[in-house]
Amino acid sequence: MKTPVLNISQFKESAPLNDVYINSFSNHIQLNKDLINKPHSHNFYLCVLFTEGAGTHEIDFNSYSINPGKVFFLKPGQTHFWKFEKQPEGFIFFHSKEFYELKFLGHTLHSFPFFYSYQNPPVLELAHTKLYELNLKFQEAYKEYLQTNLLRELKIVNALNYIYIELTRAYTVNINLEKLNSSNYS
Repeated sequence: MKTPVLNISQFKESAPLNDVYINSFSNHIQLNKDLINKPHSHNFYLCVLFTEGAGTHEIDFNSYSINPGKVFFLKPGQTHFWKFEKQPEGFIFFHSKEFYELKFLGHTLHSFPFFYSYQNPPVLELAHTKLYELNLKFQEAYKEYLQTNLLRELKIVNALNYIYIELTRAYTVNINLEKLNSSNYS
């Protein structure tokens, strides 16, 4: 059986922008339950922050536990599936490569360790204070996404970039940077 590949236009929100989608997690699974109720992959980059809930997240046949403070990163083409034991809450965003890289000329998604190699784990566990801080940033990005203010797209990209930088710092805090599978070798 072929795994369905989902694209951003299949996920609708109140004020859609091309190539980017942001939602609260509970709202996302409610709205899209028919799309995401079985294993699937995407043609975009995805990031999820859990503030509540429990369960498992299968990514490319590896199983990860879901709990508050967990962050997951998915690259295009990775197959995944959620199983929840406790009602999840948090935030999810996804975007195309173009959405991010056209705004940041000379800076690519592959410079983030969770995106540049399949050997680097697609998951991160945040300390309580970091979770609190990043939850606020995800909220800010979501709020901006729901409105139609001037320079909205730029503000969203900047918010996502801030999130990615903070997640990269948390992701690499206990790692010898030379040992990370770096983009130079991919």
